[in-house]
Amino acid sequence: MRLEESKLSQALRYFQCPLETLHGTHLVTSVLAVALELNESSPDIPGCASLLTVDPSILEGLAGTPERIEAPSDVETRFSETLANANLYASTLRLAATMDRLDCLREVSTALFSSDRISVYTQRNSGWHNGHLLFEVPQSLVVTAASTGCPVSTVAHAMTVMDDEALQDLGTSEGIALPVLLDDGGPGSCVAVVLLGMDTSLLMTLTSRPELLDAFNSIARGLFQVAPSRDIDLEDVDNRAREIIHEANNPLSTVQNYLKVLSLKLGPEHDAQSTLESISSELMRAADIIRSFRDIPESAGKGQGVCDINKSIRTVASLFDEGNEHIRFNYQLSRQALAAIGTDDFKQIATNLIKNAVEELSPGDSITLKTESNLVSQGNHWVEVTIIDSGPGIQTGVGDIFERGISTKAGAHAGEGLAVVKHLTERSGGFVSYRTSPEGSEFRITLKQASS
Repeated sequence: MRLEESKLSQALRYFQCPLETLHGTHLVTSVLAVALELNESSPDIPGCASLLTVDPSILEGLAGTPERIEAPSDVETRFSETLANANLYASTLRLAATMDRLDCLREVSTALFSSDRISVYTQRNSGWHNGHLLFEVPQSLVVTAASTGCPVSTVAHAMTVMDDEALQDLGTSEGIALPVLLDDGGPGSCVAVVLLGMDTSLLMTLTSRPELLDAFNSIARGLFQVAPSRDIDLEDVDNRAREIIHEANNPLSTVQNYLKVLSLKLGPEHDAQSTLESISSELMRAADIIRSFRDIPESAGKGQGVCDINKSIRTVASLFDEGNEHIRFNYQLSRQALAAIGTDDFKQIATNLIKNAVEELSPGDSITLKTESNLVSQGNHWVEVTIIDSGPGIQTGVGDIFERGISTKAGAHAGEGLAVVKHLTERSGGFVSYRTSPEGSEFRITLKQASS
């Protein structure tokens, strides 16, 4: 007789559960559970008999742990596995000194489970977050694993829509949520949940290999407990920083030269001259930012200065507006708007906000740029810059969008732009706010007004 795959999966997954929870399961599950219990030193004979619905006397003669003689090959296998786990643990901690925690866990996952489809969720006030998705509902895989302190798989647990989205992001429809516990104290000690994507066959294999889950949790616990120790040679860092600055400035200088040649070829009356000047100005600003890293202490207070807000925002917007036939730019600028902020800092703020808006808009959408000055609050005068778009708005559940690493976008620098906006604005003594809806988003930058 061929045993159905689902029944075999049930048996392998649940045979170690408490006997009283197994009533109604398939006979194979019950038999495996009873066999395991009868090998204990003090087996629960009545519980076994109740599960199999047989007389307890039938099982009494089967109770007791049989004497086992381990073959040398079995001893060698166990020793090899223990040694391999120890080596993997040690090598992982060495990796932690050169790469971030997620990359380390990905390496461990590949070694143990042959899968690098992994996402790490850490706790926020309102739920569990991986920098993109926020899990708050208790029915989800991630929250269930965190609250119970036990692995939760898609085979044994009904998925929510967000579970499905999270696994789709990993390129799969099946997976398992593994809680990382700092000690054996139960779910209260969970510091992270690792969502591992894998196909069904691998997931079934994993459920019959609890030692692999134990090994993963042990290594993950070590990564969260031990702060990587890096012996930093400040002189080496400084030398390398200067090399990078030099290497970065070389291509910028080359592009500047190409722009000058192109400008000469086109002639002074060509329509593209203003665009070339804007590009050249932005390249020079990038070069200034790179050069500022040569002496960080001297550039730490760079946020101060006086900026012509109207002129700067027109300069930045022209990089996105000119030649863009699909998005409409509207300008509602006050007669004069001078703010107490460095011009480069404000241009960076405007660039990040306008760039974010343009990337989310569809043909026919619009961006409105507004400035207001002489706003009085608590005896101070302020300048307010508002950037409004008619896009789809910011999706809910992403967390604090001004926090570094929080983003709805993918990529190595996702979640950096708005964090920079907040940092530069607050460094100059101003503040930033926003509101969003399905009809669009609105960002307000409020800065101290400078005297003319």
